[in-house]
Amino acid sequence: MDKHVNQYNEAIHLLKEERYLEAETLLAPLHAQYPNEPSIRWSLGLAYALMGYPQKSVELWKGIPLRNEYPIERMEEEIRKNESTYNEAIQAYNDGLIYLKQKDPDKANLLFQRVLSIGEKIILPFPVYKAAVLHLLHSDRYVEAESVIENLPPHCVEDPQLHTLREVVNTAKVNKKSDYATKKESKSPFYKGKRTLYVLGLASCLALGFYTTTLFSGDVVANEDKRLQEKIEVLNEENQLLMEQNTTLEVEKGELKSSIKNLKVTDSSKNAKNQADQSVKEVINQAGMNVKDIYDKASIKLYRKGLSNYQHGDYASAITELKESYSLSQDRYYSDDALYHLIVAMDSTNIEVMEYINEFLESNNTSFIESPYRDDLILLKAKNMLVAEKERSAEKVLEELVMNYKGEWTAGRAEELLADLREGDS
Repeated sequence: MDKHVNQYNEAIHLLKEERYLEAETLLAPLHAQYPNEPSIRWSLGLAYALMGYPQKSVELWKGIPLRNEYPIERMEEEIRKNESTYNEAIQAYNDGLIYLKQKDPDKANLLFQRVLSIGEKIILPFPVYKAAVLHLLHSDRYVEAESVIENLPPHCVEDPQLHTLREVVNTAKVNKKSDYATKKESKSPFYKGKRTLYVLGLASCLALGFYTTTLFSGDVVANEDKRLQEKIEVLNEENQLLMEQNTTLEVEKGELKSSIKNLKVTDSSKNAKNQADQSVKEVINQAGMNVKDIYDKASIKLYRKGLSNYQHGDYASAITELKESYSLSQDRYYSDDALYHLIVAMDSTNIEVMEYINEFLESNNTSFIESPYRDDLILLKAKNMLVAEKERSAEKVLEELVMNYKGEWTAGRAEELLADLREGDS
């Protein structure tokens, strides 16, 4: 019995340390031996919830005696609230795998991007994140894959397969000719956010406490309620601090928007715009400030905001912010990123993009010439030509893509389109 007491207490310690997979390996055998014990069912269910398997949690918590002693209803309410979003992610994950098998990486890409976007908000199982990373690797988007890996939730960090993924990413980056290292910040679509279930689950985990000599009796040490109340008060204070920090960020965002608004010129006349730009620069120079530095700082903030909106599927906002970012700076390391995602967002909302595609492909800036998105846009250009019924021009672009990007998925897709074209001619 003492051995099992120690095993349970060690599992609770691991839960508090956010080592959920290790906790699960200790709790699962205990549950097999004591299937009706409420404390084990609650703790194991919590571990599953924090690893992205809420259905298992709900199943374990059904009919637990002394149910009111655990924050089960709160957890189940949170799970129900996020159920549709969770199911959407799992469906996107499954559909993404299907499209990959059907050799349609464009559709798969949109689905896995949606998966990653949802993964910022709620906890998903490790295999879901893993599939998204493998897709990025297959598309030679190594820095994006690295960014996802570096920002995975706690339960993924423990998974033994993560080490293998890291090695694959590192090997691929070394073997890739382009210098992705200089673009690390720009190729980061996945930002670690507050995952609702994770935050609530951690607070609930604090309520578990440690059991003493009597295991599974349902009785905690006498002062457990007092300690729990103290911890809840601490969590409330931390939550208040986060709210204050969020208010500060909103103020800063408002100031940034105000600054950008002052820099924008609404007159459609090119001469009037140039004159206005020059006036702004003169005022800034007189104040002893560097014009380019101000533009660059505003540009990168808009880029990050636009990229975040892009990942969340808010293409309208993304288009506005990425367009402003690119207009302010076209020679920064993230400029190709900004323009690429602007083009994709516009194309996804049926806005004409050929002008921007040509601007990207014709740029002499090293960031654009060596961009990992270059072949994606060449393929998109050809597709737009086909839609416009410019088959001969599209055929030429596709042939160049096949010749210059052998081994890339885009070249494979170009070959398929060429085959369709030639079949139609015969």
